[in-house]
Amino acid sequence: LRNLICLGGVRRLPDPAQRAAALSVLTAQAAALERVAEKLFGTASNLERLTGTGILSAEHARNLATVGVVARGSGLGLDSRADLDFASPADAEAYRDLVVVTDSAGDVAARARVRVGEARESLRLCQRIEQLLAAAAPAAPGTPTRDGGEGLGWSEGARGELVTWVRLEAGRLSGLRVRSPSRMNWPAIEHAMPGNIVPDFPLINKSFNLSYAGCDL
Repeated sequence: LRNLICLGGVRRLPDPAQRAAALSVLTAQAAALERVAEKLFGTASNLERLTGTGILSAEHARNLATVGVVARGSGLGLDSRADLDFASPADAEAYRDLVVVTDSAGDVAARARVRVGEARESLRLCQRIEQLLAAAAPAAPGTPTRDGGEGLGWSEGARGELVTWVRLEAGRLSGLRVRSPSRMNWPAIEHAMPGNIVPDFPLINKSFNLSYAGCDL
């Protein structure tokens, strides 16, 4: 993936054979995920550990401006692909029928259910995007037309909304700042801890899927 993303887009598109191979792998992995999900949610001992553990209320999730699975696992239907504008009509078309997966329970089990639901939705989106790419002509990314300036962009990553700020001076990159979803979600984890036993901490922590390095960007 090095040197693929550039200012204004990407340097190249995958060819049809690469796209077909990727979809084949994704389809196989989706089937494997379904088998894991069936065992996870079909086993009483697993559900006993996950249900009611690490509850983050919708109020705390909203007041702390959480994003991604953490927000959606507490019932907040937040997703930058559904809530914010797109750079082009083609991008908007790719996500036109996006399903924002939510669960109002707010516990570890809810966040697990959201992740499984989002994996299913991601496969459907990949299949749709493949169809759109098959009918699209590759276009060169835009180039900066001014000597200087700055801009703000966003995307929905696996952990939630990523916001990126870029500054150009004399046509060259001079400033970059990334706000990771973990930066937004770290303050919320302490509100999911009260009332749980010490061995629950790793379970709750991993259900938030937080990145330490993400806060240093």
